[in-house]
Amino acid sequence: MKFLQFLFSYLYKIIICSRNWLYDNRIIKINNFDTPIISIGNITMGGSAKTPMTIYLAEKLINKNYSIGIVSRGYKRATTGTFVVSDGIKVLGDANTCGDEPYIISKKVPNAFIVVDENKSRAVKLIINKYNPDIILLDDGFQHRKIARSIDLLLINSTIHSNYYKLLPYGLLREPLKNINRS
Repeated sequence: MKFLQFLFSYLYKIIICSRNWLYDNRIIKINNFDTPIISIGNITMGGSAKTPMTIYLAEKLINKNYSIGIVSRGYKRATTGTFVVSDGIKVLGDANTCGDEPYIISKKVPNAFIVVDENKSRAVKLIINKYNPDIILLDDGFQHRKIARSIDLLLINSTIHSNYYKLLPYGLLREPLKNINRS
């Protein structure tokens, strides 16, 4: 079993490295936006406090009088496509329609504009066109290379033992550790 995991991990590495090479060499188009975008992501599977960090950053920036947009995929939601979770005044969905994490964010940061979409570029365009925020926070955006960002904030779960710092499915890494340099 471990040999198969190692083999699939090696194939996964080839795919990930090829994909990143295509983005690094601009063969796959990266969408640029005039609005500053801060990506909050991680390099491992599992929790690394991305949602609490998104909430923290949004609150800090709003307290400094910035208007904030937040884009998320809306993992495990019952809907598809673009869904406005919060218009900055009221929450327009629930955990079922927008995903539990965006819903939690909307309750904690009620004056942020929050949009979920499996196509994060489409969500960014909507948030810019409809709400024109000063800054956009891209939740779980480190592997989402299709959107250019001003800052990549990479969170690492320090409780994971180094034995698991191997690529999926052999370990918990979404990408090789050297890709931390992208942040």
